[in-house]
Amino acid sequence: MKGLAIIILLASCLLHMCVGQYLDIDSVTVSSPSYLSEGMSNSATFSITFTTYNGADSIIEGDMDATRYTLKTYISNDGESETAASNATLTSSMIATDLTDDVSNTWSAVSTTIDLTNVVCSNNTYVYFCAEIEPSPGATWGPGVDYSGNATCADLVCRYEVDVGITDLEITNPDDGLTVGGGQAIDFDVTIMIHNSSNDVGGYNVWAINAYLSTYSTGVTKATESDATLSFAQRTYSLSAGSSVTFETVAVTLDLTNLDCNDGYYFCAEVKPHSSGYWYVADSGNLDEFTCISFTCNSATSVTVSALVFLLSFSVLSL
Repeated sequence: MKGLAIIILLASCLLHMCVGQYLDIDSVTVSSPSYLSEGMSNSATFSITFTTYNGADSIIEGDMDATRYTLKTYISNDGESETAASNATLTSSMIATDLTDDVSNTWSAVSTTIDLTNVVCSNNTYVYFCAEIEPSPGATWGPGVDYSGNATCADLVCRYEVDVGITDLEITNPDDGLTVGGGQAIDFDVTIMIHNSSNDVGGYNVWAINAYLSTYSTGVTKATESDATLSFAQRTYSLSAGSSVTFETVAVTLDLTNLDCNDGYYFCAEVKPHSSGYWYVADSGNLDEFTCISFTCNSATSVTVSALVFLLSFSVLSL
C-alpha cells in the first residue's frame, strides 16, 4: 500500500510540480498571404495562441523589460530547419498581455516580413511558416521559464516564378459560334508555352485554365468567367523551359444569360497555377498569360426565329 502511495506521489510530481515553469505555443494561423513568392520580400499577417504553465505567468509578468518577448518567424521545409528568419512586430498591448497559467492567450493580426530576395523556391521546398516565442534580448524571464521547443508551424507554400503564356487558342465546339441568353458549353484547344529563360514547371497539381468573355481583344475585362475542366493528365503535365504543350478539348460552361451580342465579345483563356501548385505567373514576363479570339455571337432570339423560319419553310414545301 505504501508503494502505491509513493507511485501516486511521483506521478503527481511529474504532472504538476517537477515539470517546472514553461511556455507552450498552441497554434499559429496565417491570414495573409495565401502563398509566399521567391525573389522578393513578403509581408505576412498571422495569429498565435500560447499558454503558460506552473507559475510561468508570474515570472514573465514580473519581467520589467519593455519588450519582454521576441517572436521569431521563418519558413521551413520540415518544421525544424529555419530559412529567412525575422522578428515579428508586437504591439504594446500584446507585450502587456495579462497572463494566467493554463489559460490560452491569442495575439491577432501580428505582422512580420519574410525576405525571400535571395531564396530560391522549387517544388515542395518550403511549405511551412513557423513561429516561436523567446525572451527579448533584455528580458530576464528566460532562465526561469522553459520556452525551448515551442516552435509551431502552419501550412504556407513558397512559390517560384514562371514566365508562362498562351500562344494559341481555338474554339472546337460549338463550331457555329456562341449563343448568349443562357448557359453555353464550350470545348477549346489551348497551347501553353514556358519561356526558355524561365523555371520548369512540375508536380502533382500544376495547371489551371480560366475561360471568360471580354469586350476587349486584350482581355482586360471579364463579362463572365469560369475555371475550365482539365483532365488529370493535363492538370499534372510537366513542362520545361522553352517547351510548349497543347491541351485539347478543354471544357468549360459560361453563363451568358445577361449578355448582348451588340456589346461585342471576345473569347479568352488565361493560364494560372493550380490552387495547390508551387509556382506563380511572372509579373513582367516575356509571354502573355492570357489571349483572346473573336467568335460568332448568336442571340437566343435570332436562333429561335431561324429555327421557326426553317420549320415553316419545310412545312410549306411538304404541302
